[in-house]
Amino acid sequence: MTSDRKHYTSGEVSAYLTGAFSEDEAAAFERHLAGCDRCVRRARREYRAATVPAFWTPRAPVAEAPVPRPEPWSPPLRFQLAEQWVRRGGLAPSPGFRYRTPAFAAGAILLVALGYYLRGISGGHSPIPVVNDPVEASLIDGGGPVTLTRSGKVVLPGGNALPSARAVVVQDLLTKSAVPQPENVQLALAATRTGLLERGPSQVATEDPVLLSPFATAVSSTRPTFSWRPVKGAASYIVYIEDRREKLVWQSPAGAGTSLTLPQTAPELARGELYRWQLEAKGTGPSRFSDWDSFVVLNQPGSEAIAAAQRDYPNSALLLGALYEEYGLYADAEAQFQRLAALNPSSPLPGKMRASLALLRKNL
Repeated sequence: MTSDRKHYTSGEVSAYLTGAFSEDEAAAFERHLAGCDRCVRRARREYRAATVPAFWTPRAPVAEAPVPRPEPWSPPLRFQLAEQWVRRGGLAPSPGFRYRTPAFAAGAILLVALGYYLRGISGGHSPIPVVNDPVEASLIDGGGPVTLTRSGKVVLPGGNALPSARAVVVQDLLTKSAVPQPENVQLALAATRTGLLERGPSQVATEDPVLLSPFATAVSSTRPTFSWRPVKGAASYIVYIEDRREKLVWQSPAGAGTSLTLPQTAPELARGELYRWQLEAKGTGPSRFSDWDSFVVLNQPGSEAIAAAQRDYPNSALLLGALYEEYGLYADAEAQFQRLAALNPSSPLPGKMRASLALLRKNL
C-alpha cells in the first residue's frame, strides 16, 4: 500500500485505528493524512464510532465545524512536541510532506496520535504514558521508576499514586534532600548528641573500644543489635546499658565477637525512652572502656507507622528512607539511600540525601 493513492476507505481507516496495519502501511497512511482533508474527516468519524460508549444516546445531527483537533484528548508526549513544532514553524518537515496549514497539520498529527493510542489498546504497541502533570523529579526505586509531579503527586511504578500522607515526606526528600522531623523526635534525639560521628570501618582493630551502632539515632526494635570495632588484644567484651537517669538496666558478657543483639533473657527496652551504652574490652592487661553513646527507642506511634510502610512498600527504598529519616532511624535511612545510589548511578539525588542526613546528625 502506498501513500500516493487517491483516498482510503472507511474499512482501511478502521484497520489503521485498530492496529491491523503493518508498520509500513501505517507509515504510508500517516503520510497521506498530512495532505488529505477528506481522509482526515473520515478517520475522525471512524475514531468517534470506535470510542463512543454503547449506552450513548445520539442527538440530532449538527453541522460539523472544521476544528484543528479531533476530540479533547491529551496525546503522548512525542506528539505534543510534534504539535508544538508545527505551531511555531520549526524545522522543515520530512520530504514528501505537504502541510496545507499549520492548524491542519496539527490536527493531522493529533489524529495520528489517536491511532497509535488505539493500536496500543488493541495489542499492537503499548501506548506511551500520558503525563499532563509535569515531572519535577524521578528516581529508579525497587520496583521501577518513581516520579514526583509539579502538583506534588508521587507516582509509583505501575502508575498508582502514593497516599498524600506518605507522599509529603517523599516530596521533601526529592526536592530538598531532607525530611523535616516532628518536634518530639527532635527533642528525643537532642539528648543523643555526639561529636564523634565518623567511626570508620568495623573490621579495623583499635587500641580502645569504639562503638559503631547505635549512637545518635533512634532504633525501631526494643531489642536492638549493638556493634563495635574489634580491639587489639581483646579476648572478650562486656556490654553495659543504662537509662536516662544513668541507672544500670543490663550488663552481660558478649564473647569475643563484635556485635550482640539484646537477648530475650534481658529486660525489654521501653518505647520512647533514651538509653546509653558502653563497651568493656577484656584481655591480658587492664580492661579498656569505650565512651558512652546514647540512642532512643522509637515510640509506639512511630513504630506502627514504620511497620505499616514496611508492610505496604517493602521494596521502596525511597519511601522507607524518607520515613526512617523522619523518625530518626538514621542508620536504616543511610542503608536505603545507599540502595538508591546503586539503582541510580547517574543521579546526584541519592548523594545529596546522604549528605543532608550526615549534616542533620551533626546538628542534633
